[in-house]
Amino acid sequence: MALIINGERVEDEFIAQVRNQLAYQHGSGNGVPEWEALGKDLDTFSKDMVIAQALIRQEAAKNGPAVSPKELDQELKRIRGEHESKEAYQERLREAGITEKQVRADIEQRMKVDRLLDVACKDIPQPTEAEIRAHYEENKALFRDPERVRASHIVKHIQGGTILDIQAAYSQMQDIHKGLKAGLSFEGAARRFSDCPENDGDLGYFARGAMVPEFDEVVFNLETGEISEVFQTPFGYHIAKVYDKVPAKERPYEAVVAHVRQTLVDARENAAIDAYTAQLREKAEIREE
Repeated sequence: MALIINGERVEDEFIAQVRNQLAYQHGSGNGVPEWEALGKDLDTFSKDMVIAQALIRQEAAKNGPAVSPKELDQELKRIRGEHESKEAYQERLREAGITEKQVRADIEQRMKVDRLLDVACKDIPQPTEAEIRAHYEENKALFRDPERVRASHIVKHIQGGTILDIQAAYSQMQDIHKGLKAGLSFEGAARRFSDCPENDGDLGYFARGAMVPEFDEVVFNLETGEISEVFQTPFGYHIAKVYDKVPAKERPYEAVVAHVRQTLVDARENAAIDAYTAQLREKAEIREE
């Protein structure tokens, strides 16, 4: 259902896009989703986010700090400068189906929103050294360099193949594995037989989550110098070799103090913005249809 926010209509298709983006962002990360931490389902959280964004945008348009023409010109010049040439910039506008007048209006809206939120956050206290240290001590698990491995692989892709193609790929990988056990160079085999022969199959160092779970499950359970059996992932059949393993390591306070400080500042700013948005929502007319 569409939302009507102070007379502004927001179609269900846009709300669905926000929902899908939130789900995608969480799917590529870790931890408890923000909506669950707030005791909401994803649909409700998505609608609340759309409402909050609309209310802040509307308030910025009506009462936001002014943006001078000179400031707009400077920002527009910066955006133009990100393109190789004036022609490339104009082509980008044509591809996007927008005019420079619309770009200028979008810049003004964004700057007014940013300044409005700066005002909403102007009185938040900066975290003290004691608060920063306490947050670090209570959340040390968040400030660890994860376990990493350096691994190489030989792969035969099987997507879209017939059952005979899949069987042939598996049989070939078994033959390669026998050769490796008999002393064949892993790097040479990767170079000659792998569907991804670049760098002799070397994937470099990576932590859990960088590869698909089926791959992580194998390589993180190998010892340094060990070669796996033939195993399957969504990408095909693999044989992996681990060259090095780096254990997880706690980062000292001095190395993360700036990050912890910013984490606390961000949390306080978000709380201030939530409180400000709640005030706007109390005065707003919001309905679904």
